[in-house]
Amino acid sequence: MREKVSAPVDTMGCHMLADGKADPKTNRFQTLVALMLSSQTKDQITAEAMERLKKEGCTVENFITITEKRLEDLLKPVGFYRRKAQYLKRVALILRDEYGGDIPNTFESLCSLPGVGPKMSNLALQIAFGKVEGIAVDTHVHRIANRLKWVNTNTPEQTEQSLKELLPKSEWGAINKLLVGFGQTICLPVHPKSSELVHTNSNKMSGPETSGNKVAEDQAKKTDLGSKYAQWELLAKDWETQEEESGGVDTKKIYRDADDEVERNGLKELWALVDPIWKFNKEELVDYMAKRVIFESEDIIAFDKPFQLAIASGPKDQAQLDRILQSLKERVAPGIDRLHIVSPLDKDCSGVIIYAK
Repeated sequence: MREKVSAPVDTMGCHMLADGKADPKTNRFQTLVALMLSSQTKDQITAEAMERLKKEGCTVENFITITEKRLEDLLKPVGFYRRKAQYLKRVALILRDEYGGDIPNTFESLCSLPGVGPKMSNLALQIAFGKVEGIAVDTHVHRIANRLKWVNTNTPEQTEQSLKELLPKSEWGAINKLLVGFGQTICLPVHPKSSELVHTNSNKMSGPETSGNKVAEDQAKKTDLGSKYAQWELLAKDWETQEEESGGVDTKKIYRDADDEVERNGLKELWALVDPIWKFNKEELVDYMAKRVIFESEDIIAFDKPFQLAIASGPKDQAQLDRILQSLKERVAPGIDRLHIVSPLDKDCSGVIIYAK
């Protein structure tokens, strides 16, 4: 199915964005830059930002001399562009001073760079150096691997480890692009087009414990969830139309829509809003919705399925993280043992990631 469908990652993925005519060091640097921009950002937006950067001069030297404000202007509307502009300036200095203007060629060294986490490091090694040392797990890979019941995990790190145990190393390099494209076009977060394929394959792969009744129950549950998605899908399409027609989205309208939906259906339904909100890369919206769910809901553990939420203003250090966790425990006291906080200090994460199970 995947080979017959072209996905954004195929033509606008980070492996396509560096200047093929640039010298090797610059080419590798541009690959790293593209990967850093891609987090919480659509492929098309990342590709457009990379074109602007290359026209300006996407080199280590230029990133050192360019002002942070100018860099922000070139990155916008990349998700968290202000923070990423800071990271890029710091990375350029480190590469000049410690790596001779090149990017590191080891996983550990790449992970030590500001704004670079395990997923980006694995992809940088693969694209820039042809080295496959791990599996790059993003939201698509994590979601699909769990949906297909290849793994049963709560975090991308757990998913990577489980996939490494499941797959031969010869497949590690291909799985990211394969599943990212599948997730972008077919196995969508909301209303996946692959529902029959997913249930069929899940039934086959789950072994003797999976019965026809279990599949039927899953399908019934999916139908029920689908009805809850419907209103948010309509709102998301409306917001997307605004963005295409005006070059932006009316933040106040999204607030109003969200508040109206809460009045009609209650805060419990807000989990369905995570993906539509996130796709617009609006830090204030993510922060707003995250805080509403976390700090207003007494029923957070009763959500219909695992979900994740990011608070844009993530903790800067362990002490601040401890204060946030304590605050969460005080506000969501009943059943707090069922609330799982995933490494907020992970560099691939822009803030606190929370899974309710």
